[in-house]
Amino acid sequence: MISYQSTTHIVTKEGSSYIRKLCRHFVHKVPVSYTETTGRAELPSGLCLMQANENELQFHISASSVEAIAKAEDVVVRHLVQFAFREELIINWHRETLQTADVY
Repeated sequence: MISYQSTTHIVTKEGSSYIRKLCRHFVHKVPVSYTETTGRAELPSGLCLMQANENELQFHISASSVEAIAKAEDVVVRHLVQFAFREELIINWHRETLQTADVY
């Protein structure tokens, strides 16, 4: 079975705030959980995990296809940019294709 992952590390001191805002927004449409420094959103196109520390915000997306990864990245970026209008974030995604063994 093939799965796909995408990650990004964004320099910002507002990571916790952005996780909170994203999760409060996403909760109206998808299952979400979050703490002060972590978040989890089950987007229709894939699972998005979020983590913040004092200088960085990280996103890790897992999905079943390249198209789903692209869609999830787009959803995250569009919403994050809206919430982060006071600063210009540099967002570069890094994708991986993972091959897992089928279990019978």
